Amino acid sequence: MAANVGGLDRIIGQCRRFASPDPAPLLKIWRQIIEADNERGVLAGQDKDGNPLPAVTYRPVGKAQKWGRKQQRGVAARSGFTGPYAAGSDQNLTSAQYRRLGGPPLAPRGKLSRVITRLQTGQGYDSSRGVYYAVGAWADVVSRKGVPFLLAHFTGASTGRFTLKVRDLRGIRPWGQGECLTALESWGAAHAKATFV
Repeated sequence: MAANVGGLDRIIGQCRRFASPDPAPLLKIWRQIIEADNERGVLAGQDKDGNPLPAVTYRPVGKAQKWGRKQQRGVAARSGFTGPYAAGSDQNLTSAQYRRLGGPPLAPRGKLSRVITRLQTGQGYDSSRGVYYAVGAWADVVSRKGVPFLLAHFTGASTGRFTLKVRDLRGIRPWGQGECLTALESWGAAHAKATFV
């Protein structure tokens, strides 16, 4: 007696494809959401949880000035910084320049501030936990001496003379979390539809 198992083989193949989806398209979308969430939250003056950051009270002094690409290039040209930290240290402002800017906390230059422009995203697979992930982190946000300083703002570190207010941007806000969940649901539905056609 002969049996036709072609249909069964097709179903087994579909189940295998469904069990091993390609997460790359989803992770790319999540990286875009991380970038958008960071920019949106920073410009709104929000921390990682979507709550208002402590206000900046020492700037702007006088009429607030905007910071454009022309000013950005001027600082870079005058700085003369070289070496491994040049990418970040050439973006530092003088105290006088900084106090004239009216951007939100940690972003005096608005969209051109390093907490927006220096955010880098990545994606990967954690084999110890069996999970794929997308992540964002800031690169080359350093002082004139090449010292990273964002973590001190995120944790509210003491500088010796005073303690910084906690302004923690590490994480994704409720808006971004919702966008990631929506993207996951859309990706899952599209994967299922493509697998079981």
